[in-house]
Amino acid sequence: MSEYVKEAENLPLNGHRLCCYGCWKLKDRNKFSQVQSRLTDLDRSWFFRRRCCACLQLLYGRGSGTEVGNAALLRFKKQGVCFRCKKMRLWDEDCEGCVIRDIEVAEYARLGALKRQERERR
Repeated sequence: MSEYVKEAENLPLNGHRLCCYGCWKLKDRNKFSQVQSRLTDLDRSWFFRRRCCACLQLLYGRGSGTEVGNAALLRFKKQGVCFRCKKMRLWDEDCEGCVIRDIEVAEYARLGALKRQERERR
């Protein structure tokens, strides 16, 4: 079981832990700036833009301009939610959720065609 799933199982019921989509870790609500918390509370469709204070420092503060900071910022700007399957993806890559779904649909169609052929032979 992944570390992320283990942390998610231990979430308190009052919902004071949030996911940072910069470092992909569950953190207490106090690790996020008031602006980040307020923006995602007002418009839930932008939840994937929420970043903790440490990530904000890396992307725009002390870490900006460094090789690590620039790579992290570039990756963060490329991520978003797939409109089709609603899973997180990088815009310059194929969506894993959609690719898997397309493979499953194609396999289901192939099996359906095989069953029709079997019925026609009888």
